[in-house]
Amino acid sequence: MGISISKKVLKRATDRNRIKRLLRESYREMREKIPEVDVHVVAREGEPQRWDKLKKKDIFRELENWIHEIQGHRE
Repeated sequence: MGISISKKVLKRATDRNRIKRLLRESYREMREKIPEVDVHVVAREGEPQRWDKLKKKDIFRELENWIHEIQGHRE
């Protein structure tokens, strides 16, 4: 899994690393559910407040939605 978060999205390296860590942890926990595909996550600019409040459960929920979407396209 590749993760890209530019300085435009989050200025501080500690914030970028925190989001990357949360993504990697969530991905690791869901690895068995994820189909065999290459995954590259690219963070987009948004409201800065959203990044500060982002929790692991939010990322986990987004990954679950993505998995269901991918599985629906494969059937």
